[in-house]
Amino acid sequence: MTWPLLELVHKTTQYFEQKNIPSPRASSEILMALVLECRRVDLYVRYNDILSDDVVNRFREFVKRRAQGEPIAYITGHREFWSLDFEVGRGVLIPRPETEIVIEDIQKNFSKENCFSCFEWGAGSGAVSIALASHFSQAHFVASEISKEAYKYAKKNIEKHKVAVDLREGDGFSVIKDSEKFELFVSNPPYVSEEQFENLPLEVKNFEPHLALVGGKKGVKFHLEIINQVKQYLKPGAFVYLELDPSQGDLLKSAFLDQGTFRDVCVLPDYSGRDRIMRVLYG
Repeated sequence: MTWPLLELVHKTTQYFEQKNIPSPRASSEILMALVLECRRVDLYVRYNDILSDDVVNRFREFVKRRAQGEPIAYITGHREFWSLDFEVGRGVLIPRPETEIVIEDIQKNFSKENCFSCFEWGAGSGAVSIALASHFSQAHFVASEISKEAYKYAKKNIEKHKVAVDLREGDGFSVIKDSEKFELFVSNPPYVSEEQFENLPLEVKNFEPHLALVGGKKGVKFHLEIINQVKQYLKPGAFVYLELDPSQGDLLKSAFLDQGTFRDVCVLPDYSGRDRIMRVLYG
């Protein structure tokens, strides 16, 4: 049987709809572009193409994976963040658009010419540190990552974007040297509670790493550890940025203020208007 491109995209979209796959049309087109090794926009001038059996068979393999809930980013091996392309796959958290709010706000508080030092607790794919390093060429960036799989992706992405990020494999603050102190601290710690995890979309729950998602019973285990320890690694006047679940703001604000050394606690909304990023000043 011969398949015109448009007809196969249409049939696949219907199939994804039946399987309750999010963004069924986009998923179908992205997978088709992946098989044809072209941009998604290029499909619009190729809709009358008759596809070879080899193309159809490879496309069906990708469709099968997507129908089982596997995220598009894992199938394509790529995810865009801050207009940069990042390689991702099983074992590393897929960068989210809401995390870009951190980059936006840091650019408001630091000059592009500033020579400051930044530490990222838990680099994941390296998206945040790489995005910052691509903008602040005079700054010094250090990042930790405990997951061996995520570390491999972060290292690969750092090399790909040719930025100066000192990536260190290890648990959180354990990689910091005795003499090091920073003017900027950023982290997107695991913040899903155990209860929330059970209700996550299947493509997140079944595919993305549990280690990067769940922050203990209430979702704030790692936030509280960071708040209790981070001041010893900061210079006076340092900025601290933490991503969080909207329900955690009051608890974490109190935890910062209880330390007695943090001020100007501010919670920034994401693109949906929900509290997402906490920014505080040290000293």
